[in-house]
Amino acid sequence: EYIVPIINGEAIDSKNIVPIDNLPTVYTIIVAIDLEDLKYNAMAYMTSYGSRIYMSRNNRLYIASPATTFQELYLNASIKFIEFSLDYLPQNISNIVKEYMRNGNYSKAYEVIVGYISSLDYDKAKSIINNINSKLNEVKYRYVDKTHFYIYTVDGIDISYRGSFTVDGSLLDQFCMEELDKSFFIVATTYTEQTLIYEATKYDIVPPFDRRIEITICSDSNCTTTTIPIESEPRTKTSLISITPIFSPASTANNVYIIDLENLIKVGELLNLAEGERIYAARLVKNIFFLVTFRQVDPLYAIDISDPSNPKVLGYLKIPGFSEYLHPLPGDRLLGIGLEDGALKISLFSVSDPIKMSETSTIKISNTWSPALQDHHAVTVYLGRNITVIPVYMGYGAKQGFIIINYSYNKLGIDQIIDHLNPLRSVYIGSELFTISSTSIKIYNLDSRNLEEEIKLS
Repeated sequence: EYIVPIINGEAIDSKNIVPIDNLPTVYTIIVAIDLEDLKYNAMAYMTSYGSRIYMSRNNRLYIASPATTFQELYLNASIKFIEFSLDYLPQNISNIVKEYMRNGNYSKAYEVIVGYISSLDYDKAKSIINNINSKLNEVKYRYVDKTHFYIYTVDGIDISYRGSFTVDGSLLDQFCMEELDKSFFIVATTYTEQTLIYEATKYDIVPPFDRRIEITICSDSNCTTTTIPIESEPRTKTSLISITPIFSPASTANNVYIIDLENLIKVGELLNLAEGERIYAARLVKNIFFLVTFRQVDPLYAIDISDPSNPKVLGYLKIPGFSEYLHPLPGDRLLGIGLEDGALKISLFSVSDPIKMSETSTIKISNTWSPALQDHHAVTVYLGRNITVIPVYMGYGAKQGFIIINYSYNKLGIDQIIDHLNPLRSVYIGSELFTISSTSIKIYNLDSRNLEEEIKLS
């Protein structure tokens, strides 16, 4: 049965269905609409599923897709496990395994090997597994996550596939990818690496003992019970050995790649930033790429990408907590929203000198969470009034609403906390602030800070 995408009640024309991947898993459907006459064009590309989408001002659409290598790694490592095991098998078992390998039946060959090793004394089985692991480590069978990018161009309502590229690591969000000067694309990823090894585990077998089971049959109020003795069969083994493939503890690092959009090749990179940590936030401001990683303290990196072929770290700032979102403000400042020791933390950074960045002001609100930590759309920045508005759940949700934060050149302050249950978003129009929840919209006057009206939604 074929599945064909439907747009506006009609199946997409077959000429608009374009295969991209050899083994696609989804249709990526892109629709371009002329807002004047409402004419549209729809294309369906057969690709892997996308996790992040970014549209540039230069009419390029980027769709990021996880491209892990787990299945291929597991298959190749299992074959090597079989090959390395041959050195430790008796001739008759080795011949059986080789025959299965010649026929391409690797699962059966693996089963025979595991069965033989499991029949050995535990210390001997453990020794064999350790030797095989040593050989596997030499050939570096590692799991490395990757991200694949599909690029499309849009001209009016015409859509075309431009090409693709792949980088190591996984993408946090859309702020970790951005076009640079129309000709380049910058992407930051967290690179995770794990090695596949095998583990021999010994399980003790419970000694046999006689058991009895009772069968009770009831009809109306009459019940009869029958007892059946169950004799366990004699057991000669007192333990069982299990051979299990596992991944070693993950190691992480963070990478920055710069891609030439003309040839879709990598022209610059920064590797192994903040090893053992993960990316929590990123933002490109002019030719400086700001990156936040976290594990114990919060390194805010400033990376100069003015020369795409030679990105370099200009400076970094280590402070407690971490920022989940960075927003550029006028005057070479960054606003950070994150957490520190369970408290909501709003930070103001001075980045006029990327070599000597500083955190000039902070606000910490204990036992408080905000949707802004997970979705930047919850952050409203009103540059005309130097305020930022975010929804908050304070005191484990005992107080809910919106907090209005004012900022000057190097200082943060709290203007007002507005009560509003289930706060989600806020928008402003002129001197009015609209706070929005799932049940109502409240309208506040930003001059008087008074509530003007409440509109119930349900």
